[in-house]
Amino acid sequence: MSARCSSEMTCAKGAIKGWTTIISCMRDSKPQLETPIDPDPQLWLTPERRALSRSQFSSCAFLLRQSCLIQSMLAYWVRWQVSLEVDWPPEDEEDFINLHLENWTKKNQRNNICLCEDELRAKFRIEAAAARWSRKAWGHRLESYYLKRKSSLDRASCRILRLTDKNLAMEIYHRIKAGEISFEDAARQFGIGSESLTGGLFPLQPLERIPFGLAPLLERLVPGQLSMPLRLNSGFCLVQLVALEPSKLDIQTEELLLEDLFQHWVKVVVSELETDLI
Repeated sequence: MSARCSSEMTCAKGAIKGWTTIISCMRDSKPQLETPIDPDPQLWLTPERRALSRSQFSSCAFLLRQSCLIQSMLAYWVRWQVSLEVDWPPEDEEDFINLHLENWTKKNQRNNICLCEDELRAKFRIEAAAARWSRKAWGHRLESYYLKRKSSLDRASCRILRLTDKNLAMEIYHRIKAGEISFEDAARQFGIGSESLTGGLFPLQPLERIPFGLAPLLERLVPGQLSMPLRLNSGFCLVQLVALEPSKLDIQTEELLLEDLFQHWVKVVVSELETDLI
């Protein structure tokens, strides 16, 4: 056997070993749900769906993995497939899409996105259909899942002022305490984060979504109370609690829980699909 052939065989064995390692790691690291996983991903992934996925993604799977886009691509594909299972009255569907398109247009510039209006409408339709599908799948489990998650669903709003200098943070703290300047004005004048444009305000949202890991601090404050300067990454911050509301199982909370359940389920399905492609 020539040296060249021997070298090529060694490279091939190395490549096979590498792919085997990747597949093994994927199988060992498949996401496990603490929540019910019905509908069973294995049953939902029919042979026809698996074949469709392979036909659409096999040729570009390597590039998708290299660019770290394969999971987000497959996740959207799963949402699209789910949306094909959902029907509702055409007039309701049209009203929903028109409303979301109108709201989106108010907040975004059309030239900042590569989608035309028809593509945007299709995107909003997928989002709505996925929400309807989730409610049908897990709506009967919402109360028990809510009780399990209740403590993390309390909602808070706060103001955050981020700074780079500790002495400046202390000076502003005393000026706010003395009433010489409002938190909002201080955030606009001295804040370094994008939130300074809104006076440092983070609107009402579940504690688990409050940025910078500040949820435990907010739970110890009372509305209107200002924290001492705190270390935050390489800088400092001041925090003021605006409101803290106990969670309740209203429509907004239901939608949040359903999306959480759906995302967990999608991760399991995507893991299966990614393994198929490799």
